[in-house]
Amino acid sequence: MKFLSFLLLFIPTVSLAQTDSGKSLEFNDRKFTLGWFYSPELAYRFLSEGDNADASTSSIIKSRNENELPRFGQSTSLFLGYRLNQRLSVEAGFISTDYGEAQKPTDLVYAGDPENPIGTVNQSNHLSVLSIPINLRYNWGGFLKTTVFSSLGVSPGMFHTYRSVQKIDYNNGDQATSVFYSVSAQDKYATFIVSAQISSGLDIKYNRKGSLRIAPVFRMTTTSVTKDTPIRGHYFNAGIEFGTTYKL
Repeated sequence: MKFLSFLLLFIPTVSLAQTDSGKSLEFNDRKFTLGWFYSPELAYRFLSEGDNADASTSSIIKSRNENELPRFGQSTSLFLGYRLNQRLSVEAGFISTDYGEAQKPTDLVYAGDPENPIGTVNQSNHLSVLSIPINLRYNWGGFLKTTVFSSLGVSPGMFHTYRSVQKIDYNNGDQATSVFYSVSAQDKYATFIVSAQISSGLDIKYNRKGSLRIAPVFRMTTTSVTKDTPIRGHYFNAGIEFGTTYKL
């Protein structure tokens, strides 16, 4: 709700901010823009107590948060933009986001000899979400062939797949990898997931209709990803979008 309230405040604020100072922005009759981007990201999750928490919940959350690390994730998107006026535009499309986290490395030991590790176990968890991002974009101004912009919005989406990757590095140099897939949310994850995103970056023209886009971005799930459990899970991704747009 806080994010939606901020969005409602953001819209009239940037509308009132439109002045003649933006004459350096290109303004023509082409209202539609087609674009795509790829974003390498750093993914992490944070756990908190849910409605059904009991006395043991806080200790479980503390243990998990202390033993989890960020890992590399990514997002890919295809979108269509519509220019409302010289400053404001709306962009909507499809995005696939790889959320998740990594576990701290643990020792691999035999049950009868816990004091002598035979290897190291590394595990990463990947949660794929397909969403429909709806973003409000504001152009602050431009110089040469570059336009500075900010964007924020929401992304209603659905659980797609869960993937857990476990890699074992043995002390003798051998390696082993196992992968677990799940295409069903079952009782562990929510089917519908809502995310929010905010970014600010540059559009750099390379011809009359095309532009390159570079924009740092931050995404977070605003609804709990875990389903009907005493523990709520919220996922965060931060990265840089690299893409291109084309005026239709």
